Amino acid sequence: MAIGDGERLQVEEVEGAAALAAIYELADAVARADTVDGVFAAALDALERGIGVDRAAVVLFGADGGIEFRAWRGLSESYRERVRGRRPWPQRMADRSPFVVEDVLADEEVEDLHDAFSQERIRSMALVPLVHGGHVLGRFVLYSSRPRAFAPADVQLAEAMASHVAGAADRRRTETALRESRNQLEAIVRGVADGITVQSADGSLVFANEAGARFAGFESLEHFVATPVSAIASRFEILDEDGTPLPTGELPGRIALAEGRENERIIQYRVRETGELRWSLVRATPVFDQDGSVRLAVNIVQDLTGQRRSDERLRVLAEAGGTLSSSLDVDVTLAEIARLDSVGTDPAAYRTLVEAIADVAIRWEAEA
Repeated sequence: MAIGDGERLQVEEVEGAAALAAIYELADAVARADTVDGVFAAALDALERGIGVDRAAVVLFGADGGIEFRAWRGLSESYRERVRGRRPWPQRMADRSPFVVEDVLADEEVEDLHDAFSQERIRSMALVPLVHGGHVLGRFVLYSSRPRAFAPADVQLAEAMASHVAGAADRRRTETALRESRNQLEAIVRGVADGITVQSADGSLVFANEAGARFAGFESLEHFVATPVSAIASRFEILDEDGTPLPTGELPGRIALAEGRENERIIQYRVRETGELRWSLVRATPVFDQDGSVRLAVNIVQDLTGQRRSDERLRVLAEAGGTLSSSLDVDVTLAEIARLDSVGTDPAAYRTLVEAIADVAIRWEAEA
């Protein structure tokens, strides 16, 4: 019995609703996928539900144009190995339009693969491009054991899915590459004693190592990176080398961002909460994007606090040495030694102190 126009319209409406539902399901699954392979797996699931195919694959093009299987359903390992790296239909594969091969065993262009198709019971294929940014990244490939098996509506649905999947896969690939490069950078700088921070063009903090977090008084790197720069700066009174308050705009990182030039200077930080004074040598280097604009500033912070304190101890010791050498008053001598008790284990300061004490002891012995 022939189908009337009303029945045909009803069938088309049902098919359209099913196709729309399949695309919505795909969009939801892709949004939840964490990796590129997860995106491709979701795509094949959607193709299976939306079109009813039980054999499909996602192939991407290698640098030489050969195909690489990234996800698949219902294909044997021997078939994938046989076809991997090949370039079937090279002209049509590079085109941004889908195409259907109604009978692969009758297509002379892929005659060298007829044996592989026969063993896998493949008679027809639909090849739908994965296009992103104007480039064909690869193809959805749908397989059937029957010739002329794919209706135009099925190919159109696969094309709509492919458009969504290609963009999502490229985003996941970019995210993965960024994450891997960040992990590599963190591994490289983890053991570096100097603090390292990276600021974006607006001055916000985008990266830091553990030494940088510790220098700023944070117990965890995660807390440090998540804290706004203004909140970090509010912890300190920032001074120049001479102890004069230093405007934020004169910090090396801000100069690198604003003027696009390397800059370094010695800076003092007084911790507002404790009053502790710390010193550092800050070197900032601008990083430019392709159009020459400053994109980032990389700051290397060398902690000079220990060195400055050591220098100060040595200065005090030098002054005390003169006092100890010129005075035989025991009370004065002991007072000077007590004042120098903070030298700790600093080798240079310790040696100076020992020499001063020895000098006094020799004088005492001579006068006895």
